[in-house]
Amino acid sequence: FPICITVRANSPPRMGRMAVLPTKGEELQTVFVVGAHLWEDSDLPITYEPYIRDPYDPSTIIVLQTRGELTSVTTKLPAGYSPYNGNITVSVNNSLLVGMFVYDSLDAYASRSTVVQVSKRELEDTEIASYLSGALSDAAGTDDAKLAVVTTGLRTNVADCVNAPNCTLLNRKECSSIAHTCGECKEDYL
Repeated sequence: FPICITVRANSPPRMGRMAVLPTKGEELQTVFVVGAHLWEDSDLPITYEPYIRDPYDPSTIIVLQTRGELTSVTTKLPAGYSPYNGNITVSVNNSLLVGMFVYDSLDAYASRSTVVQVSKRELEDTEIASYLSGALSDAAGTDDAKLAVVTTGLRTNVADCVNAPNCTLLNRKECSSIAHTCGECKEDYL
């Protein structure tokens, strides 16, 4: 006799949306709301984990708020990536990918993301230190404190690339860690 076994796999939450308002702003100044709504799953509770992609290392995800049942986070964001293009910085960029992981109780997850434009501001070191100090003083919890440190760290750990050469023409990665200097050679170039 043939034996039949039916296995039902868990599916991730579905049908949901995520949004960021406003869609444009200035680093460490504009207050953004990252939210999710209309997610469905039979394996409750549904939990949410908002994140950004590191603007200078897209393989790195930075969590904005610890995974939980809150469907939104209100935060200030670091500047988006603006590659240097010859003599000018491309003003239409400043792109920052913002997303939301949505989990069911069995850890199946889905993700939605969008791009917002966050422009870099000219800030003195004392202004950045003042922002960090104020943000840490106002932090309502660990998530707020971590977020203040991360956004400030992203701002302070990026090199000044205003006078970097056109790295694409040199077959090198974009300037990001050493002032006015292209990154490593691209793959297959010495």
